This record gives sequence, structure tokens and C-alpha cells, in this order.
Amino acid sequence: MDVLGFSVMSNHLHAILRNRPDVVKTWSDEVVARRWWNLFPSRRNKDGSPAEPADTDLKSLTADAKVLAELRARLSSVSWFMRSTSEVIARMANAEEACTGRFWEGRLKATVLTDESAITACMVHVDLNPVRAGLAATPEQSDFTSAQERIADLKSAEDVSAVEAKDLRIEHGEKAGWLAPIELEPKRKKVREKSPSRRASNRGCVFMSLTECSANRVTPASRFNAAVASTIPTSGSRHA
Repeated sequence: MDVLGFSVMSNHLHAILRNRPDVVKTWSDEVVARRWWNLFPSRRNKDGSPAEPADTDLKSLTADAKVLAELRARLSSVSWFMRSTSEVIARMANAEEACTGRFWEGRLKATVLTDESAITACMVHVDLNPVRAGLAATPEQSDFTSAQERIADLKSAEDVSAVEAKDLRIEHGEKAGWLAPIELEPKRKKVREKSPSRRASNRGCVFMSLTECSANRVTPASRFNAAVASTIPTSGSRHA
């Protein structure tokens, strides 16, 4: 799953996602099993992290071809991504507040973004949520947003002089290196080809200028669609 943008608000979150069945298709059966185990382990360490799976654990996931095919589909599913994310947040919040009961008011809402102008507009809309809500004056001050993380990496790049070092901090930065890169700078192609360690792929997410976006130019159909998924505000029905 490529994450193009996000913003976390006080009682809900927005995520702009692009599913990548083409990437999942290239994974070996063992990689699929291991990734699924890391998301839903049968055993955990004392700190809550997934325990190292035994060979038998992985073989139990790869033995059935139908089960394995279903796991591949889930690993590139927007619904399963949001389900996993929402569940972790709910468990952490309930534990932190010593509460039980439903955390989210309802299921997620998702809208398909079919062209680059829609994706770009949605990225701007999502990142400016805190500004519109009066929680921040600028995107730089908007906590828990993709814009803030991207800007932090851009500022970090100013601390180094070598061109490749600057590009590396922008494309694989400490803050936004897990997000899909913004591909407005084709000159950074060399460093973009570096194998990603924190994201599914290096495929960019904005190929057009803001002028083109305002002109509502539709892109070739060969590019992947994206979706914006939003959680439903938290429920007030929980109890201690």
C-alpha cells in the first residue's frame, strides 16, 4: 500500500492510499506469509511486538493456495489497511484511557480518486485540515500531517551541501520517507531508484503542476487510482 497523504485529527483521521497488487504479486509465498504474520501474529513478545515466526507458522499460512491468494489480496486492500490501522488505534486508546467498548463511531468512508487533479486536490484538502479547523496557522505547524513531515525533510535537506545528499533527504527522509514521493522533481530520479525500506514502492504521487491541477487535466488511464479513506469520528459510548 502506498500512502500518499494523511492527517490525524482529534477524533478521526484521513489517509490517501494507493493499493499495489502489482507489488504484492512479486512477493514470494514466504514473504506474503511473513508480512501477514507481522500484522496478525499468533504470538507476541512481552513488549507487544510480533514474535519471530517458526517455520511451522509460515508453512501453515503457505500450505493452502486459496488461503495464500486471499492473504495476497488483503495485503493490497484499502479496507484491510484501514481495518488494521483503526484496530491498533482503538486498542491503544482504550488501554491508555482504561476504557472498554466501541472506539470508532462506525466503519470507514472511502472515495476513489480517478485522476491526478483529484489526487492533488485531495492531498491539499487533507493536509490543510488542521489549518481549516483553526488548530494551526500554517502547514508547518500542522501536527500529524503528511505536509508537516514532507516540509521537515525539505528543511533538513538545507543542512547538507552535496546534491545527492539533499536528494536523499527529500526522497528518503527521516520524517516522510515512508510516504509516496512527490514526483515534481525528475532530476532526483537517480536517488529515487534506491530500494525503499519504509514504503511499498518509490512510485510518485504528483506528476503535474498546480496550474495543470487547476485546469483539471485528466491523466492517462495507465496510472493507478487512489482512494481517500476516512475513519468515522470516535464514539462517546465508551465507559471506564
